[in-house]
Amino acid sequence: MLAAAIANAVTQAYIEGSARDEHTGDTQRAAILKEEKDRIEAALAADRTEQDTLNRQLGVASVAASVPTITTKTLHRCAWR
Repeated sequence: MLAAAIANAVTQAYIEGSARDEHTGDTQRAAILKEEKDRIEAALAADRTEQDTLNRQLGVASVAASVPTITTKTLHRCAWR
């Protein structure tokens, strides 16, 4: 019985230590992931702006989430006829 109690205590201490170690870096990992998400969203916004500018220069329909161009409005009207 004593050996089982010692084994259980050691196992429980190991499990608690592992769980504590696992959660220690959660805040840091979350901050790193948020920074990466913000960086990717900013890069995507810049790419969409550049694409929209090029589309306007070329006179093609815009796929950006901005105000539709005249070409986009025309295509939309044609699609609903």
